[in-house]
Parts: sequence; structure tokens; C-alpha cells
Amino acid sequence: MTAPHIHKYGEIIQNIVEKTKRDLLEWKIDPLDELYCKIGDYLVYAKSIRDADGEPFEVIEIVVNDRVIDRFSDGDLRQLDPPLNYDNYYMLMLDLHTIANRKALGSDLFLDDLLFNLKKF
Repeated sequence: MTAPHIHKYGEIIQNIVEKTKRDLLEWKIDPLDELYCKIGDYLVYAKSIRDADGEPFEVIEIVVNDRVIDRFSDGDLRQLDPPLNYDNYYMLMLDLHTIANRKALGSDLFLDDLLFNLKKF
């Protein structure tokens, strides 16, 4: 039997991904180069980390008043069925990290501007 909070983690991450893809969340990079967004009173950090063996995993940290109140990784979600269009939660969370990072950096806006300038030649 899966603990109730694990199901909540799955629902939270799926909602964050959906809202990120729809441009409803504003992702930023803090002075420590950490990727985060603000949702209500919460700061949600998306982190890509490697374990002692060098294996990658994705972590979400939820912060309130400068205090981490919860943290979960893709490994915590292994017991859940994978979300639609993803093989597992690692892939979903990696996708979130990639999309959120591009939004925080403004990568697509810069690419659009670069293409615009290239077409002038």
C-alpha cells in the first residue's frame, strides 16, 4: 500500500508540469543558481542531483519562510503508475527541470530574437 503523501507528491508534480507548460508559473534562478517558482506562500525548487554512484535523480523541495517543509524525488514516486506520456516520474521531473530552466533563462525568447536578426541578412 502506498502512503497517502506519495499520491500527493504525484499530483503536485503533475500539476506543476502542466502549469509550467501552459506558462502559468514563473520560474526564476536564485543567486545560488537554484531553479524555483513561487506558488502562493510556497517556493518550489526543482533540482537535478547525482547520487554517490553518479546516478541522476530529480528532487522537488517545498520551502516556506526559508525552511524546507518537504522534499521528494522521482525515486519516492516509483511505486505510482507513470504519468500519461512518460515512462516514469524521473522523465516527467527531468522534463519539468528542462522546461523550467529554459523559461527562467528566457532561452526561447533569445532564440526567437536571434532568428529574427538572422533573417535580416
